[in-house]
Amino acid sequence: MIKKDILLVSFSFLLFSSACTKKGSEGATGPAGPSFTGAISGHISLYDTYGAKQLDGFNTVQLTLKGGATAGADANGYYVFSKVTTGTYSINATASGFGATVVNNVNFLSDTAYQDIKMSQLPNFDIASFISTYNTGSSNDSLIMTFPTDTKARNLIIFVNNKLPVNNLPENYQLAYVKPIPVSGWSTSSLTVRVPSSDLNGVNIFYGQKVYYAAYSYVVNDASVYTDEATGKNVYTAVGTGLVDSTLAP
Repeated sequence: MIKKDILLVSFSFLLFSSACTKKGSEGATGPAGPSFTGAISGHISLYDTYGAKQLDGFNTVQLTLKGGATAGADANGYYVFSKVTTGTYSINATASGFGATVVNNVNFLSDTAYQDIKMSQLPNFDIASFISTYNTGSSNDSLIMTFPTDTKARNLIIFVNNKLPVNNLPENYQLAYVKPIPVSGWSTSSLTVRVPSSDLNGVNIFYGQKVYYAAYSYVVNDASVYTDEATGKNVYTAVGTGLVDSTLAP
């Protein structure tokens, strides 16, 4: 009988001790997985300002891998980074006459990782004129632009900010609009874009505040645009000449 009581007391003590024990800090994680050496390769596609695929000009493309390694594309648009170790990389691509681009989060595990890259030609046309206006009682700003005419469709991009500068860099715009430029039989093409007050209010630009617009010539189906990881906004690099105008926000 005495032995049973001792056992019961001991068992109760163990349960109590277990319930009161604090959880200590977790131990170190296991060792990292194995590291391999291999290559990152892919193909470059080039597009002209109208969005059509180009068949040459690849020899001007220069690529930089995060960490400093560089490579060029061959005559057919293929590139390769050799002696790459396991990890996550970004690739910067530049070419004469084309918008630069960046491909982030390229994961290399082993053997060869494939990453194709697209780039768009810089626009070769100018904006002839640009005027922004706000009419009392209106619910929008009106942006009126003219361009030299063309037999093919082109694009325009408009950036909006509540201060200067206003341009294609993520920190210098709050809104961006891409609009097609109409084909015209006249010597110039004109385009009117209306910016609703609801769009402006959505980025904290309200009636009575100054708003700045920058209009740039732009490519069709821009392939060079990429997302800035710090801001989450697009970086537009395939832009041409631009004009800035301002008005009071509705």
